[in-house]
This record gives sequence, structure tokens and C-alpha cells, in this order.
Amino acid sequence: MLLGLFYALLSLAWNLGNPAGAAPDEPSHYLRALAVAGGEMTGERVSTQPAARTAEQAAWLRRTTRAVDVPAGLSPEGLDCNAFRPDLSAACQERLRVRPGPSTGFTNIALTQPTTYLVPGVLARVADDPVTAIKLGRLGNAVVSIGLVWMAIALLWDRSAGLRSIVGLLAAATPMVIFVASSLSASGPEVAAGICFFSALLRLTRPSKPRTWNWVVLGLSGVLLAASRTLGPLAVAFHVGIVLVAHGFRRSWALFRSAGSRASLSLAAVAVAVALSVGWEVVVPPHGRLDPSALTAALVPSVKDLRRVFGELVGVFGWLDSPAPVVVYVLWWVALATLALMALLAGGLRQRLVLALLAAGAVVLTLLIAVFNLAQTGFGMQGRYVLPIAVGVPLFAGEVLVRNPGRWRLPLDRWLAPFFALAGGLHAMAWYANARRSALGTDGSWLFMGSSEWSPSTGWYPLAALVALAVLAVSLCAIDLDRQRDEAAAT
Repeated sequence: MLLGLFYALLSLAWNLGNPAGAAPDEPSHYLRALAVAGGEMTGERVSTQPAARTAEQAAWLRRTTRAVDVPAGLSPEGLDCNAFRPDLSAACQERLRVRPGPSTGFTNIALTQPTTYLVPGVLARVADDPVTAIKLGRLGNAVVSIGLVWMAIALLWDRSAGLRSIVGLLAAATPMVIFVASSLSASGPEVAAGICFFSALLRLTRPSKPRTWNWVVLGLSGVLLAASRTLGPLAVAFHVGIVLVAHGFRRSWALFRSAGSRASLSLAAVAVAVALSVGWEVVVPPHGRLDPSALTAALVPSVKDLRRVFGELVGVFGWLDSPAPVVVYVLWWVALATLALMALLAGGLRQRLVLALLAAGAVVLTLLIAVFNLAQTGFGMQGRYVLPIAVGVPLFAGEVLVRNPGRWRLPLDRWLAPFFALAGGLHAMAWYANARRSALGTDGSWLFMGSSEWSPSTGWYPLAALVALAVLAVSLCAIDLDRQRDEAAAT
């Protein structure tokens, strides 16, 4: 489907056009991937004093930083030379010297679940230099992440509903989703698994009988979501709870019983993954004593930080130091608000209440996680942590419109095609802004492609062409799916 091609082309452009190491904590995630692929699950304790801004941050880094072995020529030292300095281009990377022999690297995420690091780690170890290694690792992450998004598209697509059946996914897959899917970290697979898992739950509760592969995808995406990061089990429980309330407990039980062993095996796999993930978090990472007064002290800063966190749900790139143009945030949030409002007006009472509960729950969980994170680690919240939960809001809103076309059917069918093209344009603007930051810094000219201080090995023009093709693909997708809907209506 052309929508899947849209995301694949965007992901490739992000991978190649974003300098190696220019994603949140990417060098540390890269070291974690190398270690996992080499059979090193936790690394060795270190006695060095980590650099930190606050005493809380230093204490957290002392507990979590580990030393891991780095293969010859793959040390990522210096790739973060312009991190948190958005006015500087990535040209500083070209002056770095790579260690020729094996070395030791230090990462503060060596105790996170290893599940999502195996594929990128195996690919990274094929390379001879850290830049190529990170790009290959990103490619492995993208194959998993975009593959999950493709499955979500296949699950949600309904020929009779046309664009309405996937507009929720289009709104959920923000530029930030594609950015993390094209970076080397656990966030990309986690967010994509959240999209796929919730989409599978929605598909199973539609009136048409689900197929075996629906249950298979539910199990695969649920296992990956649960085993990806610390908050994975919470995301699984949240999505399951929302769908149970929306569909009704009796109807859900009847659906489970009618599916027989397919449902049992799928849900059992997810339950085992949740248990193993929780067990890892209880046993492996060290846990400091959490003073209740620290939670109280973290409340006000966390509330003030919500605006930044919600901006990151749409997209802030680099080391969260490279925002998209303001118009991207404004138009994306307007589109999300419009989608939610139309769902509230079109849906039944239960659906309205569930949508309100879903949105409120996502906000409350974001605040609670932010408070706990700040109190425990001393570090602020990041939007990507709650993206696997937040994606449920637009996905459910889109599903309400599918099941209740009513009086909104004609206005929706008329305006959805331009909305698809607009989404493609906003993705392109976000990518271009990040490319400018890497090429010249945020103070540089917007016409940077012929005079950049740093450029990818492919050059800028081929990547810009990839993004243009992606926008064309999503625009043609809207036209083609409109035609398919009309044909289905005629028959």
C-alpha cells in the first residue's frame, strides 16, 4: 500500500540524513546494542564519577552506568560533539579519530531490557566504523518498526470506509514516531508496537470475524511492546483496559472464547512477556530509596514541563534540541483536535466516554510518569516515553468515525484526501528543519543544500528527492483509496 511506502521512504531519509549519534542518547543505545549482540547482557560496574548537572542525576548515573566491550574500530566517542548545541552543525564529527583496536565504552542504559537491541546490534557489528555501524543498526530498527506500522495499516484498512479507516493511524504516526523508528534506540520498536498492538485490539472488536493472522499480530506486537522498555507492561495494560471498557467485558469474553486456542496462545504469550519484563525490572536494575518528599517536589516542575513533553509527541529531534517549525505543531494539534471533536460528535455515549477516558488517562499517566521519573533520576520527562500510550487517542478517534459514519461521512470523505497530503507536507517540513540543523546549525540559511558544512554521504538532493517521493506516495494513496471506497459503495 502507498501509505506503507510513504513511511518507508521517510524512514530511509531520516536514517541517512540524520548524523550518526544525533538522536536522544543514541551513542549509549548503540553501545547497548553492540553489547547485547556480543552476548554481554549487563556490563561491568564502574567506579568513575559521571558528569551530571545535579546530585540526583549523578546518583542515578552512578547506579546505572556500566562498562561494555566495543569491537575494534566501532567506538562512538565524539559523535555527540554538537549535542545540546543546535547552533553548531555536525561538521565536528569529521574531525574525530576512530580507535583502531578494541575498546571499552560506558553506557547508562546497559541494564535495560535487551529485546529490541539484538537486531540492530547484530547489524552494527558487521560494520568497520561507528558511523556505518549506527546507520546499519538504525536500519534494523526501522525494518522492525516500519514493519509493525505496515501491519497496523493492514489491520485497520476497511475498503468500504476508505480513508476513514486509517486516518487515526495517520494522525498517530507523527514525525516523532518516524524519527525514533529511524534512530538506534528501544523507543522506535516500542512506539510502533504500541500502534500495532492497539490497532490489533481495535480490529478484533469490529463486527466482522477476525482472522487467525489478527491474533498472531496481536501476540507479536504485544510481546514486543511488553519486552521493549520499562513502561511496556503499563502500555499493554492500558490499551487492553481501554478496549475492554469500549467493547464491554461480556462481549470481549465471548470473543475470546469463540477464538479458542488462537486467542489463548496469543494472550498467553503477551502475559508471559509482561511477567518477564516486570521481573527484569525488579531484579536487574538497582533501585535507590525514593523519598516521598521528592515526589512532592517534582510535581510542580513536571506540570510546567507538560507543554514541552506534548511538543515532543509531535516531534523534537536531535538530542531533543532541534524543534520542528511552529506551523508543524499548530497544524498537527489542530488536526488531532478536529479528529477527536468529530469522533465525540459522531460516536455513541459509550464511545464518547471511552475517548474522554483515554485522553484523560494519557494526560494523567504522562504527569505521573514525569513526576516519578524526575524524583527517581533527576532527569526530566521525554515525550517518547509515553508515545506508546498516547497513540491510542487518535487511533480510537479514527475507529469511532469508521463505526459511526452518520452525518460526518460526506464532509470527512471530502476533506480526508487533502489531510493526507497535508500530513505528508508536515513530515517533509520536520525532516527539512532537522537537515538544516545538521548542515549549518539552527542559525544557518534555509537554503543550505548547496553550501552545507556537513552533508550525508549521499548528498542532500537525493534524500530530498526521497522525501518528495514520500509526499507524492501519501497523496496518491489518498486518491487511490478514495477510488476504492467509491467502487465498494457502487457494488
